[in-house]
Amino acid sequence: MNNVVSWISIGLWIIYGLLFIYREILRNKKMKNNNIFHLIRFDTILFLAIYIFYQYYADNIKFFYLYLALIITNIVYIIYDIVDNYGRQKNKGNILYYLVFIIISIGLCFYYALTNNYLLVTTITLVINIFIPLYVWLLNHIK
Repeated sequence: MNNVVSWISIGLWIIYGLLFIYREILRNKKMKNNNIFHLIRFDTILFLAIYIFYQYYADNIKFFYLYLALIITNIVYIIYDIVDNYGRQKNKGNILYYLVFIIISIGLCFYYALTNNYLLVTTITLVINIFIPLYVWLLNHIK
């Protein structure tokens, strides 16, 4: 059961990452001046801190469900943010943003399939979440 929950969590994280990139692309179009609070998401740092704290003090069995709850919470938050603030817009010409994320996601899936190290993979995904806004901003400025 834990293996099924772990793969569902990783799949949901990929969906969350794609939605997060979409939201950041829309945010960069809407706001021309980004400050530090838009480049690094401090709520994702809080999620990472909670996860690492819980990892240090709890047993490994409950991590599958904690990570799943964090990802579902993030998906609900990002969907509400997109619908309330940006709506559905055309997103043409931004395949590079998604391509790099998909390559990283496939690499993490292969790593998890080979090593079965769920704690490391989930920690890496939470760290990636922190830097998605910075990544989108950098690609936006390079273009």
